[in-house]
Amino acid sequence: MLEELTVFLAAVFLLGWAAVYFKRERIVKRLVTLEHVQPTKGNTTVSVILPVRNEARNVERFLESVRSQEGLSVELIVVDDGSTDGTYELLQKHAKEGVIVVKSETPPPEWMGKSWACHLGYKRSTGEWLLFTDADAVFAHDTIMKAVSLAKQTSADVLTLVPRFRMSSILHKITMPLLLTGLYLLARFDKVAEGGSAFVFGTFVLVKRSSYEKIGGHEAVKSAILEDRALAQVARAKGLRTVIALSLNHLTASWNDDSWSFWNGMLRLFVPLFLNSEHRRAAAYLSLGLIAVIGYMVVLFLGNPALALVCYAVPSFVLGVEARRHRSSPLYGLLWPLSLVVLLTGLYTAIVKAKWSPVITWRGRRYLLKRGESHESAVLIYSEK
Repeated sequence: MLEELTVFLAAVFLLGWAAVYFKRERIVKRLVTLEHVQPTKGNTTVSVILPVRNEARNVERFLESVRSQEGLSVELIVVDDGSTDGTYELLQKHAKEGVIVVKSETPPPEWMGKSWACHLGYKRSTGEWLLFTDADAVFAHDTIMKAVSLAKQTSADVLTLVPRFRMSSILHKITMPLLLTGLYLLARFDKVAEGGSAFVFGTFVLVKRSSYEKIGGHEAVKSAILEDRALAQVARAKGLRTVIALSLNHLTASWNDDSWSFWNGMLRLFVPLFLNSEHRRAAAYLSLGLIAVIGYMVVLFLGNPALALVCYAVPSFVLGVEARRHRSSPLYGLLWPLSLVVLLTGLYTAIVKAKWSPVITWRGRRYLLKRGESHESAVLIYSEK
């Protein structure tokens, strides 16, 4: 009886991981790849709007990659959101080279600092296309040209790119493949264009100026802690078309630079999830993750070694493929039990915080989150000077 139980659990475990793998790869294959886009040159002007807060170590690399863009006119606007690490002083040197530098003061009530900075950047912009991005982004020389071409070819109001993530810390290398796999399944990138899902990567949000104004700009999402996600939801509600493309060879980004900011980044992502409408689907995946851990432990301690080895190897392969997609070693897939523990800990912490103490810390500021009609609402309760 015990042997039959372990064989059954092993079969369910393996079939589950196989389903995850084939579902994820199906989603990836359905995405347009920026590398295959034929660029169309023209007189298009793109206003690149970069909100920054304490990005002194990233901003010069970012500026260099934007200046390398070919095939269109780029207007570069950087809005400093109260940096204390010398970012603004560094930007002042680049202001002499054509970069429009804006100093953001204390945001008005109900405005998040980043959304306010994006709003100020928009007010200074003149381009027919607006690109909101992050300081950790690095573009290939033809990224923006190809992105604008794809947006025009697909009649997109909003276009976002899936970047290749640079995994800097050991926690990134262990956890990101699993986190990204979950994101494919939860956000359903393949359904974005048809309106079945609403999602954009904050690293690259290209939006037609007229469409941005139809959305209501960042004023429509001024209190959201996840302003990029909220912007995508409003765009869908307004009937605008969003297209998502794979750009692993044209755009790289770093999802938080160290382990502590990575942890806070997970909470920033997960707590709003459990405050709003997606909590049922997230809870379902959370339950599946817990079942996977329990199932594997039963097989490991009660099953035969060969069966346990197969159950260990399959998730290692699934996550190793995702690690390799982002040019990390596929051997990190072997550490999937650790990644599962980290991710489940983050999710359960987010559940507790969402229920009893929805306070998160982000970039030297502390926010109290509240549930809103379409997205979370954040209230600033502390800020480092």
